[in-house]
Amino acid sequence: MQSYPQQPNYPYGQQQMMPPAMGAPPQQQMPYGQVPNYPGQAPHGYQPQAPPQQGAYYQQVPNQYGYQPPPPQGAPIPNQYGYGQQGTPSYTYSQPQQINTPFSGQMNYGYQNGQMPMMQAGNYQMPMQNFYAPSVPLLSEAEIHRDCEVLKKAMKGLGTDEKAIISILANRTADQTMQIVNGYATIYQKNLAKELQSELSGDFWRFCDALVTPPAEFDARCLQKAMKGAGTDEKVLIEIFVGRSNNEIESIKRAFAQSFNNDLEKQIKSETSGDFEKILLALLSERRDENPYANPAQISSDVHSLYKAGEGKFGTDEAKFIELLSTRSEAHLREVFRVYEEENKKMFEDVVKSEFSGDIERCLLAIVSSIKDRASFVAVLFEEAMKGMGTDDDRMIRLATRHRDPRVMANIKTAYHRKFSKMLHHEVGKETSGDYKKLLQAIIKE
Repeated sequence: MQSYPQQPNYPYGQQQMMPPAMGAPPQQQMPYGQVPNYPGQAPHGYQPQAPPQQGAYYQQVPNQYGYQPPPPQGAPIPNQYGYGQQGTPSYTYSQPQQINTPFSGQMNYGYQNGQMPMMQAGNYQMPMQNFYAPSVPLLSEAEIHRDCEVLKKAMKGLGTDEKAIISILANRTADQTMQIVNGYATIYQKNLAKELQSELSGDFWRFCDALVTPPAEFDARCLQKAMKGAGTDEKVLIEIFVGRSNNEIESIKRAFAQSFNNDLEKQIKSETSGDFEKILLALLSERRDENPYANPAQISSDVHSLYKAGEGKFGTDEAKFIELLSTRSEAHLREVFRVYEEENKKMFEDVVKSEFSGDIERCLLAIVSSIKDRASFVAVLFEEAMKGMGTDDDRMIRLATRHRDPRVMANIKTAYHRKFSKMLHHEVGKETSGDYKKLLQAIIKE
């Protein structure tokens, strides 16, 4: 294996990113599902999709390598994973020692001492930062060209420099990687995914292929695999659909249709049934309110409706649970859960367990856990992938691919350590091996 010299002054390597400060200038970001196009090159599997309920974006004019100038002042910024415009844009800091939030000792989307994670400013509640808000900007032309040269050199001649490949793919966000993929095609007239496939094998190749695939297309592939052949892997469906924005769902449906010439909702109907089918179709309907604030006038009514649909009656009104948990905003549901638990002295997860069973129970619990504390929810998924005999490498690859942004992964690592008193980087190292292990640990970082 060739040795790979460290590159000086490379801005996007082993960095930990801190949450943005209030009033910080916005960074460039791309909506989920959008891939920068280059002259004479078609989009990768699906068309760009703008987030719903959002004003028109500033005019984006990509140059040869997809780098775009800063937007005009005051223009709304499309972000990486399709969520609405963030009120707290991100800064990049060098080598911070920890990830701080405006709520000391508290992770995003979690509770602390039973209190809602909101910043109070008089009677105005300021929403928390979006969990998936990107923490680094897009690459410049020079950076794209440099990354492409490193990858080309790593696969040139006899042998492959796996270390060089890891140094790039483990330290780029999804948006940055898509810039590299398209830059590589423009510079060398080669498909990076196919080049990697010809040089690599096993789990290491599957992981690299996932990282260089457009996110919505990768999700579509995972869904197709979960529903292909005899039986359905319901865990994959829950993992992919829970916690998605309306824009992400739309992009995944479009990618699925274009990749497999099939309608995703029809496929779900043919593979699932009963209340589990209903909750998945509800999540696919793109009807979730994405307002970053709770609706105070509706909280008491929703708490009462959920009580009447479950604990307050003989039997269960499954439709009411499905309706509220698939359409209300996450900020609103966090407050609904808090008030329900205060009034009824029972955790909402225990309510779900007492009223449901099977796949619908698992899906509703995932929704509740994800809304309460997204970082902790993903940390549990990582632990489940390593639990018992063997390792679920498919799940490990899916989780690391989706959560590769350094700030997002830092939050998950903190939650993992808090929940299991173990270091995620270390545990992953015990369960995997070879270049696959090196790539996974390089993304997670110590």
